[in-house]
Amino acid sequence: MEPQSVDEAMQGPDAEKWIEALEKEYYDLMRNNAWVLVERPKGKKILGSKWVFVRKRNHKGEVVRHRARITIKGCQQEYGGNFWETYAPVVSHESVKLVLLLALHYGLAC
Repeated sequence: MEPQSVDEAMQGPDAEKWIEALEKEYYDLMRNNAWVLVERPKGKKILGSKWVFVRKRNHKGEVVRHRARITIKGCQQEYGGNFWETYAPVVSHESVKLVLLLALHYGLAC
């Protein structure tokens, strides 16, 4: 079972692996300039965050990697304001398939 919190991850036998995963996520976000610090607008709440932990496994079920991701608790958003202004830079599988099919159809090389 995956850890449900940082405390739980740090108390388990894989603590060192989880620390590496946490550090990797943090440094990747910093390297990619994933956020910009801004002043909080008066009267506005800041959404909370949560770490999500996953053990990546190979086809034999063996753990090959520990992954930690920081997420925003979108369930804390309140209707109105910037409720609809959300963005996740994730490509759908259908979009990837379409691009690959077009490349194949037109004989393009990657």
